[in-house]
Amino acid sequence: MKARLTSGGIPQEYKKDIDRIFRDYEQRYQNVILERMMGAMLLTVNDLFGFGRRRMERLLAGFQEIIHGYNEDAYDGVDKHLQTMEAMNRLMREELAARGIEISQNHGNIIIRTASRKGHKDG
Repeated sequence: MKARLTSGGIPQEYKKDIDRIFRDYEQRYQNVILERMMGAMLLTVNDLFGFGRRRMERLLAGFQEIIHGYNEDAYDGVDKHLQTMEAMNRLMREELAARGIEISQNHGNIIIRTASRKGHKDG
């Protein structure tokens, strides 16, 4: 006989604690991932394009504005049961697709495809 865990027998005050712990963990996880992606992006633009401190500060300001805006769209005012970390990614994929840029993942590798435009080379 298999046991199945449910929240049916958990007292309401414990459910609130569990929800709080989960939200705290998710926020910590999001912050760790965001820091890693920002660090990787800054190293990349410094290595490939020679960005210095001022350019990287401008890049970070724009990056953070986009992240916060999509975070608000993905989480604020949305039913708590529908909030997922994937929601922001979906919104960004939709915006990129509207600009002719499609991104996807294949076994941890990010694939970028761009729609060709007259007079422009993909790249």
